[in-house]
Amino acid sequence: MALGLLLGQVRWSPRTLTLETWWQATPLDAFMTASATSAYRTMPSLKQIKLIAAGGLGNQLFQYAAARSIALRADAELAIDTRHYASQAQDGPMRFCIDTYPIQARIVGYPAGLWGPNSIVRRVTRRLITERPGRKYVEPRLGFCDSALSIRNSMIISGWFHSEKYFVEHADLIRKELDLGMLASRQVEGNRTELDGMISVHVRRGDYLSLKEFQMKDPHAYYSRAMRYMKSQFPDARFVIFSDDVTWCRKQPLFERCEFFESLLPSDHRYDLYAMSQCSHHIVANSSFSWWGAWWNWRPDKIVIAPEYWFGEKSSRDFDIVPDHWIVM
Repeated sequence: MALGLLLGQVRWSPRTLTLETWWQATPLDAFMTASATSAYRTMPSLKQIKLIAAGGLGNQLFQYAAARSIALRADAELAIDTRHYASQAQDGPMRFCIDTYPIQARIVGYPAGLWGPNSIVRRVTRRLITERPGRKYVEPRLGFCDSALSIRNSMIISGWFHSEKYFVEHADLIRKELDLGMLASRQVEGNRTELDGMISVHVRRGDYLSLKEFQMKDPHAYYSRAMRYMKSQFPDARFVIFSDDVTWCRKQPLFERCEFFESLLPSDHRYDLYAMSQCSHHIVANSSFSWWGAWWNWRPDKIVIAPEYWFGEKSSRDFDIVPDHWIVM
């Protein structure tokens, strides 16, 4: 038991780990399994899909949706490895946070010290025992890769999985498990009626300013065209700007007649994402964050506009990142 606590921390979200998982775990995972208590017992599959999560909230949502769908097709348990979040501030924008949604996955955490996620002992053990090349699937490129759909055995997977095609067959289930409304603050709930009928416009700056390869091609032209199109469809259109730099947006002539959403919890993007999803229509940035804000909108008549070029000269359609029924411009 003490050794299990040393090696790692395992918890269910929302289920807890059961003893039976021992038989399909790796040697180190088995020790971690022994340290867990079982408040809710269920017979898991003998197979396991382990996702190595990375990135911010939007990326985590894509990764969970794809991994959950892969696990369902393989009739396997899903585990989410949080090794990349050990050094992230617990209240920072890049922290691991999808376990606050009612997801169906076992969350694998790590202690500090000798058995920390990036320790020499841990890296050697992965290389030689638990994560040998034959047990790993790494997404070969950005965009949809149908090779992931053929996974049927236990596998450790990693990648961005930025396409609805990875999980479209389980889309309704994914929407229920990634229930953004569960965490809605009173601020968002109070503005739900006001947001209904509005058109969200997401402007991402922040880290993109220093990452030229992720910058949108001619953003001013894109937002101008998109807003003109929305006005042609809805003459009384009201736009609300969502951004990680609202101060900058307020100074732009293009947005002078828009409203601006400012969260009471700027360090917690989950509330902004939920608020965005409550708008009727969407103009998204080249960002997984606003992609999810638009996708989670249940309205069958919604209009979503996305940039034609997602990163620089790279086409959104080539990545399969934009669903077929969205408009690109």
